Parts: sequence; C-alpha cells; structure tokens
Amino acid sequence: MPGETQGSSGSPPRAKPQAPAPFVLVVDDDPALASLIAAHLHQWGLRCREAHDEARLWESVEELAEPDLVLLDVFLGPADGSRLVAELVRRLPRTPVIMVTRSSDIEIAVRSMRSGARDYILKPIDFKRLERSVRDALDWRQLQRQLGAHQPTGSESPEGPRRDDPPATGDRVDEPPAEAGDGAMIGRSPPMRRVREVLERAAPTNVPVLLLGETGTGKELAARALHAASPRRDGPFVAVNASAVPHELIESELFGHEKGAFTGAAERRIGFCERADGGTLFLDEIGEMAADVQSKLLRFLQDHEVQRVGAAAARPVDVRVVAATNVDPQSQIRAGRLREDLYYRLRGVQLELPPLRQRGDDVVLLAEHFLARASRQAGRPGLRLSPAAVDALRASPWPGNVRQLENLIREAAILTRDATIDVDDLALETPAASASEYGASHSPGLALEEEQLDEEQRRERELIAAALGAGESPEAIAERLGKSRATLYRRLRAYGLKRQR
Repeated sequence: MPGETQGSSGSPPRAKPQAPAPFVLVVDDDPALASLIAAHLHQWGLRCREAHDEARLWESVEELAEPDLVLLDVFLGPADGSRLVAELVRRLPRTPVIMVTRSSDIEIAVRSMRSGARDYILKPIDFKRLERSVRDALDWRQLQRQLGAHQPTGSESPEGPRRDDPPATGDRVDEPPAEAGDGAMIGRSPPMRRVREVLERAAPTNVPVLLLGETGTGKELAARALHAASPRRDGPFVAVNASAVPHELIESELFGHEKGAFTGAAERRIGFCERADGGTLFLDEIGEMAADVQSKLLRFLQDHEVQRVGAAAARPVDVRVVAATNVDPQSQIRAGRLREDLYYRLRGVQLELPPLRQRGDDVVLLAEHFLARASRQAGRPGLRLSPAAVDALRASPWPGNVRQLENLIREAAILTRDATIDVDDLALETPAASASEYGASHSPGLALEEEQLDEEQRRERELIAAALGAGESPEAIAERLGKSRATLYRRLRAYGLKRQR
C-alpha cells in the first residue's frame, strides 16, 4: 500500500507465529520529513504509514482501526495540533501520541500534552531521542492493553482508582518483597489490590511512574516493590528525598560534579542519577526542587544523559525514574512550584496510594504484621492485641497512615507490661472529627478540664468513673451505655479516666 512500510526481520522462521510489529502513524505536512521518520521506524523494526494532512489522518485512523502510536506535527497545515491531539485521545484513548514541534512552539506542545499527548520531540529531530520516546510510548501502550478494561492509568482522578475486582494473582495477602521492608504493600482491600495490580503490570516496562499519596502511605515502598518486580531488580535502587537536600547542593547531588568544579569540590562526585545506572531512581517530593534543577531533570529524562557539574561532556545512563509527591501536582503547577512539562514527562503511569483510613481491615493485618516483628525485636514473643484494641485501631483516622501505625505498635510492644496490648497501651489520638462531642475547644488526645464539661458530660463521666472503680470492664460499660467500645475509649481519654487493672 502506498505510504506504508514494514521492517524485515531477516531472522529464520520460527515454529510459533510472532505478533505483528507495532504500527506507527506518521502525520506531517512535510513529505520529506515524514519519509525520513518512516525510514528510521523501518530500521527499528516497526511498521508505519504516512499521512500529510488532516483528512488523510482521519482516513488512516478509520482504516487502521487502532494504530499503536501516532507521531503528529504540532502544525498540520492550518490545523491546531492540540485540537487534533484532544480528538485523537477521544477516539483512541489507548493510543499514545508524540508531538513533533519547533523549539518556538514549546508552549503549544505543552498544551498538547495537557490534552493527552505522551511526549514531544523538537525539530531538528534527534533520532536517538526519538527512538527512546517511541519505545517508551509503545511500552505505555502495552501496559494499557494489559490493564484491559481499566481506566487509563495516566489519567486517573485525584480521588484514586475505582476498580474493585481482585488481581489475577487471586485473593491472598501478598507479603512484600525483601526490598520493600515494612509491609505497606500488605492488604486485602480493593484499593490495595488495585495498587498491586498496577505495579505488577508496570514493572516489566521502562515507563516512568508517578506515585501520589499522603505522607506515610508507603510511596517509597511501592517504588521498591516496583523495582524488585522489574527486569532491573539486580541493578541499584537509589532513593532521593528532594526536601531533605539543601537547595544549593541538589544539582550536585543529582548530577554529580568534577573535582574543582566549584569552591569546595575537592574530589569528583558521582551523582544519584549516575549511581542509578542500570536500575531505578526514586525521586520523592519532586515539587520541592528549584525551577532550574527541574529544568535539568527534564533534560535528563529526555536525553537519558548526565553531565556532571564542571564536566565537558555528558554520559549516557540507563535509568528508570519513579517520582512521588504528597501534594496534588496540579495545585503545585498552579502555584508555580512544579513545571508542567516535567509533570507530564514523569506521569507515564500515575498511581495514587490510598490513605490507611480508606483501607478497611487492612489496618488489622498491618498491625499484626508490625506487632509480630516488634515482639521479636523487643524479645517479647507472643504479644497480642485485645479485641478492644483492634476496635480502637479500626476507629482511628490515622493521619500519619502506615508509618504512624508502625510507630504506635512498636511503642506499645516495648512499653506494655502485659502479654495483651489493650487500648490504654496504644497512644491513639482522639479523632479531630469527634471533638465536637466534647466541645469546640477540645484538643484531640488531651483530657477535658472540669469547666469544659456540660452537665450531661459530667454525669456521664461520673457514671463511667464509678463503674471503673467497681471493677467493671470497659466492654461491659460500653454495652450498658449503648455505645461502641471505640467510642467508650474515646470518652475515657477525653475525660482523663483510666481502666482499673
């Protein structure tokens, strides 16, 4: 067919038929450039077709049904590339689009990425860079196919994934890999099943992953799990917390420097990006990086090269990047703290880790996991949680998420005198939402003063205190008052009362 080419493998025939090579639609109103791009795609073993105007673009889309990738010029004659991208994404939601643009059209290219393009390539074209972008886009395409009927991962809502179906691995609690450390991937809840499934699907690819979630939800552990399940598992995993590195050092820490590059550079330093060669680079709190460092990070993601400060030339590196933030990236973009083009470059797959309060009985599984380990470390095997303690754990809002739970269980395992950890042994805060039960001036976790109590609260306090003094159990008191055990324990803390031993 005119305008359509296919790479020849040159390899001997195999017993099993191979899947056809990916099909790329090249759309550019410059026939010479389109043919040059097609020739390179042919060399890379890909099939392709050229289209030189908008009409031929839509004809090709209809004829091909669903190409694996579209390379689209920002200006296709009079057509606006960002409008065409939006229409392509609407018609072909699982087909990635790469924009081809002049450097003077960067703003339009970024607008196109906002409309759904996966990447953009500057003219004159660096074909080495184009090949990397094409391979990454095809990886993303394959990931979408594997996820099947799921919502496209790159455009998940800020509220997080909605799918409730279990993963193909079956209904079980997956212990985290050794590299993951402390169990944040444990859980049977639908949100955690979805997290594990997406990580499993994304692991074999080189697509960048952007992890969202509150502090303490386990973003680094998810990144380590992704690395451990990937072909890069034997390579280094390098974690960088941008908020913990002083601004004046972040560039040198990321990219390294040569001896004498600046005052105090007494020796050569290999940066984090270079140390991660052959493995995974985890960048936490990306919104904390200065604008100039974000610009250099963007160039690193585009070129896969590192130039140390003071070096004459760049060095190629093979790194998979996983980034994370605990702040909504769109709000960071609006505030000018995060480059929009960097965000789209990092958001190959976007995954939100659920807060612990949305994970149901996962809190109990995690607590038991942490308690078993803390018991061993404290030399106190056999520690267990009382039913009331379990209820209190379920009722807590967990503002610090998994990290808070782990610290709380460790502390209780060390300090409790009994073999059973009860509610009084847990340093649980009273949920802020329950403060209205005791008065607006109540600070969660602090006992109310006598003058802060109204008449009804005073009577309730006296009744509970008398029942405790008579040796009645909190469970029996809760039943008599018609309240849950978790509510009663919040009352005990608010009223400054202690269970009698």
